[in-house]
Amino acid sequence: MGIRYYAYPVPLERIPAALIDPATAIPYDPFMTSFMPRFEDGLSATPSNDPYDDLYLDKVWSWVGHLFATDWCEPDRPAYELFKGNATTVDIGWIPWEQFIGPDELRPIAQDLNSVGPAEVDALVESSKYHFKKEEGEWILELLRETQEFVRRRVERGEGMAIHIG
Repeated sequence: MGIRYYAYPVPLERIPAALIDPATAIPYDPFMTSFMPRFEDGLSATPSNDPYDDLYLDKVWSWVGHLFATDWCEPDRPAYELFKGNATTVDIGWIPWEQFIGPDELRPIAQDLNSVGPAEVDALVESSKYHFKKEEGEWILELLRETQEFVRRRVERGEGMAIHIG
């Protein structure tokens, strides 16, 4: 199985509960919801009517996060907030990282996400700091675009988001 990244929209009416406990906005089994049918009526669902409008970055969320990481002496970029978490390993598995990010926090995160594109992914892949293959760069770019779209929808709708890494 392994540790994976999931993010879920938090509508305005559910924000007070998510502020207290992000787990209130996270399904009981995040892995299963990532593979649930996306079609209720046999027609292609769109993000505006998709009941499972979530973000699944699998086991490589940190790869996308490298695009927004800074050196230890610099402040974190706004979008790094999405990727900073990690599960805590214990003897019999792990304790998940769960976090809520509100609508006001998502606006600068969306702007920062949108400032990154193919050129920055290419630079990351070519960096000697990481040892990515070209194919991995394509995957990073695909996941970056999915993240940009997911966060854009949250900002447009005035929603927050809940993150589960575990």
